[in-house]
Amino acid sequence: MQTDALDRAGCERPFIDHASGAKAQRPELDHVLDTIRKGNMLVVWKLDRLGRSVQNLVDLMNLLQGRGVGFKSLTENMDATTPGGVLVFNVFAANDSP
Repeated sequence: MQTDALDRAGCERPFIDHASGAKAQRPELDHVLDTIRKGNMLVVWKLDRLGRSVQNLVDLMNLLQGRGVGFKSLTENMDATTPGGVLVFNVFAANDSP
């Protein structure tokens, strides 16, 4: 179901980790982060496929943004390349702050 959704979204190359996203070692995510370049778009089926904690997601989003990489989550209909998507993620991240 997830790979079908990514195919329908036009993703050229899926990177799939079969281990739990809660595990610190995720070789395909590491490969994506090594491979992705400015102007690319990282698309996930659902936010929890990328990270298990809000802090982990915020860190990854900051890393992507710093590299000039776009981000989309299909299930949450979030596109961090748009002002609305950035706002939604920032509100989401702020709700996790102490």
